[in-house]
Amino acid sequence: MRSLVRRSLILAVAAWLTTGGAPVGAEDVKRPKLRLASDIWPPFTGSTGEPRVAIELVRRALQRAGLDSEVNMVDVGRLTPALKDGRFDGTPAIWKSAAREKYLLYSAPYLENRLILVGRKSSKVAYTDLSQLKGKRVAIVSAFAYGDAIAKAKGVRFVKGESDQDNLRKLLLGQADYILVDALIAHRLVTLYRAQADRLLQVGSQPMVTRTLHFAVRRDVKNAESIVAKFDSQIHKMIVDGSIHKILEVNWIATDMDGDGRSELVLGGKRAGAKPPVVGYELLTEKQARPPGPKRSRIWIEGQTYENWDDVPPRYKVEPEPIAPQRKGGIRFRFDIGL
Repeated sequence: MRSLVRRSLILAVAAWLTTGGAPVGAEDVKRPKLRLASDIWPPFTGSTGEPRVAIELVRRALQRAGLDSEVNMVDVGRLTPALKDGRFDGTPAIWKSAAREKYLLYSAPYLENRLILVGRKSSKVAYTDLSQLKGKRVAIVSAFAYGDAIAKAKGVRFVKGESDQDNLRKLLLGQADYILVDALIAHRLVTLYRAQADRLLQVGSQPMVTRTLHFAVRRDVKNAESIVAKFDSQIHKMIVDGSIHKILEVNWIATDMDGDGRSELVLGGKRAGAKPPVVGYELLTEKQARPPGPKRSRIWIEGQTYENWDDVPPRYKVEPEPIAPQRKGGIRFRFDIGL
């Protein structure tokens, strides 16, 4: 009997140690999962297998913060009512509004939805407002909710396509004068498809519309403030270690790393390429100061800032690994449309 008691005690202590001091069986108790919802807005949100960088970014940040989440897709126009009624705990990507702040707690902005004008080569794209395109045919995606930017653009002939790829086809075939795309898609066009874009496209640099994207949870969710704070704390870390670069499929990100109001070009990894970076994808443009004249942004690699390309050590000047052309959910385009 004494040996049996001793054996039981040893087993109990072993179980206590392997569970970190938690009661036996506690490891089987699942952590509560945040029930998030989103409508479709590629490349930020979408179903599994579609471009959905905001969803992937938010889920990764929450996971790193020790929080589980699931994202449910809802029809366009149904997200706000579903959040307001408490059917979901929050959303991975939403614009900020005073009305929604009454029941949602917002994170700091982590990305921007910037609508860029793209035309055929030599087209004028230096517009600042959609109303300046009166009489022009502008292709938009029929399933997207563009908000007031479209509703207030009087006299513009909007051509609706099934996708950004469909609208690119319309543009190249002369069925539209311009297409309206997010800045991330425009960035992909001029980096991944540089030769085709230089030959066929004129890409605007001034956003027609800019809105910040936020992760948000309902204010009545348990520990809502802590959840948002934990999320915010992960974003800078994900820039530093290159996690966001991988999600966005970009080699360089332009963002303010040292808080001085000026963007640095941040490398995602250790392979900068043989030539100096021409452009980095800007996470946020609001309150970002741009140096006057042709002065280039500083370069940030593995925690070290370099004032110019010549200062970057040769060990980093190695060509990056090419992005897999058919990665599931990636942002891809075809230019072979019979031109």
